[in-house]
Amino acid sequence: MEQITIIAPTVYPLGSEDYGGVERLVVLFARGLTALGYKVSCVCPNGSILPRGVARVSAGNPTPDFSEPWLGPTVGRTMKANAGVYLDFSHSKPAGTLYPDAPHISPVWHDPHIMKPPAPPHNVVALSEWQAERFKEVYRQDVRVLDPICADGDYFKPAESDGPKLTEDYCVYLGKLHPSKGALEAIEACTSIGQRLVVIGPVTPGDPLDYVNAVKAACLANEVTYYSSVTEAHKLKLFQGAKALVYPVSYPLGQGEAHSHKAVEAFLCGTPAVLYDQGAMREVVDEGVTGVVINGRKDLAAAIQQCAGLDRGACQKRAFERWDYRCVISKWRPIIERVANGDRW
Repeated sequence: MEQITIIAPTVYPLGSEDYGGVERLVVLFARGLTALGYKVSCVCPNGSILPRGVARVSAGNPTPDFSEPWLGPTVGRTMKANAGVYLDFSHSKPAGTLYPDAPHISPVWHDPHIMKPPAPPHNVVALSEWQAERFKEVYRQDVRVLDPICADGDYFKPAESDGPKLTEDYCVYLGKLHPSKGALEAIEACTSIGQRLVVIGPVTPGDPLDYVNAVKAACLANEVTYYSSVTEAHKLKLFQGAKALVYPVSYPLGQGEAHSHKAVEAFLCGTPAVLYDQGAMREVVDEGVTGVVINGRKDLAAAIQQCAGLDRGACQKRAFERWDYRCVISKWRPIIERVANGDRW
């Protein structure tokens, strides 16, 4: 099997410095599969930057409202020209829902309890066991756990130094300014133990204005460094120097995150993370190696201190084995080959 077509979300252009979610995974998969000798095409919005050797199939201009209106017809036309397997990384999943006979693999990105139907009738993969169980509860169909979350371990890595690799005296919070992400809790916990904190908190649609103002006021009152956004290079430097990533995500009504690419990037830099026991976080964190998972905010301050004492070399090594994009693609490769030969689940 030689041809693989990756269907990207159309919300943002690929290769943007401003956004690093699924879009970055598409670029890494395209790069890694091309290096393995596959002929790779990518259905993506205009303005995208693709790795060398990857063919471009335009899906129109970016659609920030997540509607992806032109994606289905574009995929249909592409299927007439390109055989092979489709990795459908989009939000609307046209490869499986509109063209179910096409050989495809379709990851789901969010908590199935807040997803909007339909889902592909087969070949769905989950990011974690937690998400897989939720998917089965809602959709009553089979799903495999095949984690696509990855990062470039040659880029996200500890800082090079001729002497001892010493961290600076700060922690990092990275996430939008919404109560579910826990920026105020991170500020409160770090302030209580005299720990410096850097907050990277973009304001996104749906973030309550009163909460946004409260976070900014707390940063000012407690001498917390605040950035609304940073470049990829700046984020790397902050991760490399931080004692820990503080990411106290807390969703209501039992909801949760199916994974965390922010934590993965930090781990690869040797920076452990403190997270709440919600969603798939106990699967993401190797307890005592890449971080600490706690039950709630009363344990947050102590967990930050504990996390700062973990072995950064062991953290980076374990993260590379689990989430460097080449290691992840090596796990995907046999499944891709089986789907090319007609496998369904």
